[in-house]
Amino acid sequence: MKGHVRMRVSRKRIAIVLVIGAALSVVCVVYNLTASAIIRRQTALFPRGAGGVMAGAESFYQPGGPTGCVLIHGFPGNPADMRELGLFLARRGLTVKGVRLPG
Repeated sequence: MKGHVRMRVSRKRIAIVLVIGAALSVVCVVYNLTASAIIRRQTALFPRGAGGVMAGAESFYQPGGPTGCVLIHGFPGNPADMRELGLFLARRGLTVKGVRLPG
């Protein structure tokens, strides 16, 4: 066959790749078990409300004036991170809505 290159791979290299793959599989299983244990522990530490949301992490609304703004938390956060800013803005005449993003 023209343009086809045949490569010879030694059994030693195949064995090394298989051992590395098996080791990575073990690491993934251990990581998943550890992550599951951490999630279970955190779930026990932080009680959930009726909607399954951590207490204090619910969306909030602060009435103020005719002008409003929406506060959106960052990736690892929740509306509780924005609540103080919402109160500050509401005291200055803005209507504020802090939303909770899924995830």
